[in-house]
Amino acid sequence: MSVHRRQASEIILEGQSGRIFPTGDGTTMAVHIAVAIDEPERTKQMSRAGRTLVEKEYSLDSMLDQLNLIYMSHLDHPAG
Repeated sequence: MSVHRRQASEIILEGQSGRIFPTGDGTTMAVHIAVAIDEPERTKQMSRAGRTLVEKEYSLDSMLDQLNLIYMSHLDHPAG
């Protein structure tokens, strides 16, 4: 769970890998917590999906691949 922020929405896919609620909305946060407690299997499923997403998109290998693409694009089209 997270408040709605750009960084959080890159990792948390609403209803798939977690829940997002508006900043300052304690009622919605409480509802999400209650549902997480009441639906432990669904909560575990979302947790696994979140972990899989982070491991895939934010692993060291993934970041190095992205950095390599940036370098290669600049080698192909040098500035200046």
